[in-house]
Amino acid sequence: MRLILVRHGETNENKSRIIQGHLPGDLTKEGVLQAKKLAQRLAHEKFEVIISSDLKRAVDTTKIILKQHKKIPVIYTKIIRERNYGILHGKSWNLLPDYVAQRVNYRPKRGESLVDLRKRAIKAWDSLRKSYYGKSVLIVSHGSFNRQLLGYLLNKTVKESLTLNQSNASVNIIETSEDSRHKVHLIGCTKHL
Repeated sequence: MRLILVRHGETNENKSRIIQGHLPGDLTKEGVLQAKKLAQRLAHEKFEVIISSDLKRAVDTTKIILKQHKKIPVIYTKIIRERNYGILHGKSWNLLPDYVAQRVNYRPKRGESLVDLRKRAIKAWDSLRKSYYGKSVLIVSHGSFNRQLLGYLLNKTVKESLTLNQSNASVNIIETSEDSRHKVHLIGCTKHL
């Protein structure tokens, strides 16, 4: 299976350092431009389906990509949403120091820990693999989700996965195999921007 995993374009909340999690998120002008450049970067890629997070920032990015891939079916789903930050949604990142944010078992009230997010990423991966084995799939998702899915595929721990760069509109391409000897083509590539 060829997996093309991308992150949505920049949002107002990214720019203001607001914790988005499951909030919709509005693309900035720069975010729209990033999504257009991402769409151009993907214009010659072949994939049978697009799986997108159902959060607005990912949906808006997907719609821009669809201008280059008009006949590709899209599935919008909650399972590849960003980490659920619970009561921290809408708060400033300054309230969550890095040492707390990177504790893998830290779970905000009504939210997810990084371990919880990894479990959800594995569940999503298992479903994708069963449904699209041998095909090429584009996933439009979020920074933390992408890190945990990539970390799982690359045999990194939850904590090690935090070091995987996932800038807005970045591209990751991995060819996966049943024996877990995945071929990595790109991780966190932003050359198109």
